[in-house]
Amino acid sequence: MRLALVLAAGTVLGAVALGGCSTSKPGTPDSTTAAPSSTTSAVPNPLDIGKIQQSPCDAFTSAELASYMGAVDNTSTDASDGKPTCNWHPTDGHKPNISISVYPDLGGPEGMYAAKAQYNFFEKAGPINGYPAVHASTGDSQTGVCQTIVSISDKAGFGIYVSNTTPSDPNYRTMCTVSDQIAQLLVGKLPKVS
Repeated sequence: MRLALVLAAGTVLGAVALGGCSTSKPGTPDSTTAAPSSTTSAVPNPLDIGKIQQSPCDAFTSAELASYMGAVDNTSTDASDGKPTCNWHPTDGHKPNISISVYPDLGGPEGMYAAKAQYNFFEKAGPINGYPAVHASTGDSQTGVCQTIVSISDKAGFGIYVSNTTPSDPNYRTMCTVSDQIAQLLVGKLPKVS
């Protein structure tokens, strides 16, 4: 009798324990076991990048970029990977190219920091107008190229990519300085999420 009670209790406990399992993919929380969401935002005062996501080349005017790259020769766009991008190409080939990529699913600061493995050079940047940011490059440093990635909400962000192959450019060894300045310009233009 005692053995039957122990086995019955074990069966009930086993059923309760297995009830929390799911057939969802590893790393994907089951709706019955997911932690409650926090009402506190990781990014206070989130910004809306929706208009730039629809038309990334509207992020800046040629006049706004002139002090960084001189005259703009042309622009090109790409959205093939779900990250709308605009590239501004200078008339003078010795000046930097500038790009913006919109990351609609960046995942907030946590997602931004988790992207570290994708880059050879990665460091936390100072906040850009109060928003968390990093410097990233596929090169070994910020020499000649840098991307400043900014998390502007718990979900979205953007990257400003600046590159130049001309060592005589005064910012060649510190391209992150330029990408930071352009990122600050954009943050100052974006509306708050309503």
